[in-house]
Amino acid sequence: VGPLGCYGSLTQNRCMLLLYFSLVTIIFLVEIILAIILYVKKDDVISCFRVQFRDIFVSSMNHTDDSYLYTINTFQKTVQCCGYSTPEDWKDDGFLEAPPASCCPKSSPSCGYGESFQMGCHDAINDYVDSHTRYIGFGVLAIAILQLAGVIFATYLRRVILKTVRPRSVYEMLAETHIDEPPFSV
Repeated sequence: VGPLGCYGSLTQNRCMLLLYFSLVTIIFLVEIILAIILYVKKDDVISCFRVQFRDIFVSSMNHTDDSYLYTINTFQKTVQCCGYSTPEDWKDDGFLEAPPASCCPKSSPSCGYGESFQMGCHDAINDYVDSHTRYIGFGVLAIAILQLAGVIFATYLRRVILKTVRPRSVYEMLAETHIDEPPFSV
C-alpha cells in the first residue's frame, strides 16, 4: 500500500491518493477491531496458545518430527522453562536421569532435574503474556498512530492537489481544439 501512496503523491494523482487513503483507512479499522477483540478475548487467545504448545510438546515426546523437538528446545532455552507443567514431564519421554540440555542454565556443568529450570513452560507463557501485554498494546498503538498520520497526510495532499489543479470540463477541452466545423457534414 505504501508504494501506492508514494507514487500517487509524486505524480499528484488524486485517484491513487484516494485509493491509498481508502486502503489505509480499511487496514486501520481492521487493526482496531482486531485489537479490541484480542483484548476482550485475551483468555481465549492464551488458552488457544496453550493448547497449541501442548500439542507440540506431546508431538516432540512421541518423536513424530524432529522439528517439534527443535521448537520445544529453542523455546525452553529462550524462555528458561522446562517441560509443559514441570521438568518431570520429560521423564515420560525417557529422560529418566536428566531433562534435555535446553532445560538447563548455560553455567551448569551437569544438569539434573534439580538444577534445571523449575518453571514449566505453561506458566512461563502466562507470565510472559501478563508482563508484556502493556508493551504489545503500546506497539499496536504506535503503529495505529503512524497509519492515522499517513491517512491525514494523504487527505491533506489530495485537497491541495484539488485546489491547485482544477479539472477541465469536456467543453473546455473541445474549445482548445479550435474546431469550428464538425469533421463531417450532415
